[in-house]
Amino acid sequence: MDQTDFQKAARAMMFEALRRDPISATWAGLHDHDAEVPDLSAGGFAENERRAREN
Repeated sequence: MDQTDFQKAARAMMFEALRRDPISATWAGLHDHDAEVPDLSAGGFAENERRAREN
């Protein structure tokens, strides 16, 4: 994987993480998700854990 591929992958992962955590996205200056709240249900936590294990 060259640097450009790495940068694309890192950027995609970052934006996906911020999409799942709209409060952090707003704090980071990305206002696309200002009207959203994170999924704090048991299912939401399980999904976050599953994604973390994949990466």
